[in-house]
Amino acid sequence: MTRRWNSLPALLALCTTSAAHANNFTVSTLADSGSGSLREAITLSNALGGSNTIGFAVSGAIGLTSGALPVGSTLTINGGGAVTVSGSNLSGVFALNSGAALTVNGLTVANGSTAQGGGFNAPAASSLTLNNCVLTNNNASSNGGAIFSRGTVVVNGCTVSNNSAPNSGGGIYVEGPLTVSDRAGAV
Repeated sequence: MTRRWNSLPALLALCTTSAAHANNFTVSTLADSGSGSLREAITLSNALGGSNTIGFAVSGAIGLTSGALPVGSTLTINGGGAVTVSGSNLSGVFALNSGAALTVNGLTVANGSTAQGGGFNAPAASSLTLNNCVLTNNNASSNGGAIFSRGTVVVNGCTVSNNSAPNSGGGIYVEGPLTVSDRAGAV
């Protein structure tokens, strides 16, 4: 089922009945926040728990102006190859909480800027899977320009380019298990 939320009160009414169910959310605006935004969909996913999916009814770039997107649930984001999420060189793009599991398909993550993991910052006990994504122009002032993780990371068929970090891992810095494969198989 696909749900479009117009307000947080709608979420509160649903929380008691759908806490462990899978929910599908559709992003209908390129705005950083507000009704139909990616930020709102992630906030709802975090509040509802369970295993949720976000898709897009729009294409183009979402420029974050309110900080990184905090992921605290099991979540799949399907970008369809037509959406860019940009940290606007103001913040990181995605920040996973411990225990979160994020799968991202066909999304461009760009212009994230933070201390660690400009595109994705993932602590221990989290998992990150990226399929057919583009990670570009992200930077960190320490480690992991595009990805910083202490959890499990799987990167399949992604382009990682023009990311930077002065210490280690200009593109990817992972202290946990890492699997990287191209379209033909494991590298």
